[in-house]
Amino acid sequence: MIKHATKTTSIKWLGLSVAISVLIGCYQKTDLFKVREITGKVQFSEATEISGIIASRAHPGLLWAHNDSGDTARLLALDATGTHLGEFHLQGVEAVDWEDITIGQDPNTGVEIIYVGDIGDNPGTRASLSIHKINDPWITAIDGIIPSNAITSTTIEYPDQPRDAEALFIDPWSNELYILTKRESRQVLYRVPNDVPNGSTGVAEKVLTLPTPPFGSVRDNIVAADISPDGYEVIVKTYLQMLYWQREDGQSLIELLAQNPMSAPYAVERQGEAVTWDTEGLGYFSIPEGSGPTISYYGKK
Repeated sequence: MIKHATKTTSIKWLGLSVAISVLIGCYQKTDLFKVREITGKVQFSEATEISGIIASRAHPGLLWAHNDSGDTARLLALDATGTHLGEFHLQGVEAVDWEDITIGQDPNTGVEIIYVGDIGDNPGTRASLSIHKINDPWITAIDGIIPSNAITSTTIEYPDQPRDAEALFIDPWSNELYILTKRESRQVLYRVPNDVPNGSTGVAEKVLTLPTPPFGSVRDNIVAADISPDGYEVIVKTYLQMLYWQREDGQSLIELLAQNPMSAPYAVERQGEAVTWDTEGLGYFSIPEGSGPTISYYGKK
């Protein structure tokens, strides 16, 4: 059985290598970034299926992360070396399939707000999804518990059909949340409604179908996304590559993503499903799933 499993894994990675070679050259490569720097390994033994990370802006040097489906509703705090800084459990919240995390700011108080997207749907059958809005745990948590009065959970559904998605991000220019779907050859961008009343289900707005990749190549699955703190740069992670867009003054996010991206540096990871800009937007971190996963950083030149 062990030999069979090893052979199967080798075949999978051979197929992956072929797929990568097909994708090379499809997008123009950006020369803004350095090669990968390994900053550490995740040291928390229970962080084995990291599917979302985000760099705190209120607490520079802090990364928030969460596991994939199968874990409890908790946020994990770590730094770039992988040092475990704590875990924070969301009171009264169930984790079905947490897939991505993003950070915004309360326009009235300036307090950092974390958004967790319970948006995964491998079979494509979920009637509704949840997004949890959390006030900064360093301020609100008590003994590792984020109280329910510091959490707002919003139920949403798609206007057309169930979708599997693993990318949630917020536009700092408009303070609007977006979901980018995973599996289609031309993935779909949805805008998440604001201020959905308690007990109601909001309907996401379909705002864009991404363009066909150049040369007819099939775009591989999108597994994470993030916008730089200043709003000018977008990074989208797939299983095989890192896509990068540069935004112009006054350009909407929809207009930006309607254009073909550039290709940014990425050392392909096994089951890599998490990416985030650093606090100052000077580079991006990438982490895969697995036990003691490596933390990679791609800084600007």
